[in-house]
Amino acid sequence: MTAEAYQLKELLEGRIGIQPSIRIDWKAGSLLTIDNYRMVHARGDAVQPDPDRLLKRILVGGD
Repeated sequence: MTAEAYQLKELLEGRIGIQPSIRIDWKAGSLLTIDNYRMVHARGDAVQPDPDRLLKRILVGGD
């Protein structure tokens, strides 16, 4: 893992750690849908232009 990836990991774990948890009682046939636009992309307008902003993607795979 690069130093940048490690820093991002620490940042994400810190932010995730302070969020309240929601328990989902899974049952056969359960389905969870997450509105990506609402949860990730619905931030407000920028106060000022941010030409240095970087958008990076991550894929978290499961076993």
